[in-house]
Amino acid sequence: MKIYFSSWANGETVLPVRLVGNRLVFSKNCRIYVPQPLGSGIWLNFQVDDWWDGASIPQWAWSIIGHPFTEEFRFASLIHDEYCKHAKTYEDRRIGDSQFLYLLNLTSIHKSRIPRWKLKAMYLAVRLNSRFLWRPS
Repeated sequence: MKIYFSSWANGETVLPVRLVGNRLVFSKNCRIYVPQPLGSGIWLNFQVDDWWDGASIPQWAWSIIGHPFTEEFRFASLIHDEYCKHAKTYEDRRIGDSQFLYLLNLTSIHKSRIPRWKLKAMYLAVRLNSRFLWRPS
């Protein structure tokens, strides 16, 4: 299994995914290191054909914010979706939302230079979505 790091790690690596319809699908098994705000990090394993739907950006906002599959949102949206998939409580979901903002900030600092207004807009959208639409599975 190949190990991938976030896009700001040494030896930048692109996640092994392909676009299939409205999903990003892993084309290889991989292990991904995810930095954490207060300590070392965690490792997540993904298998061939695991997928996620990119950043949850409504189509009307694509020209303002960007497309859901844009590289600058890809890593943060993958980790956020993984957190939310396993969330059992609203607090679990809130932690996933905070991780999303943290990873977007790291991406902005080390790679994409995402404007501050866009970071705030993305986080606000994620929080509103979890407040009004999210229900534990």
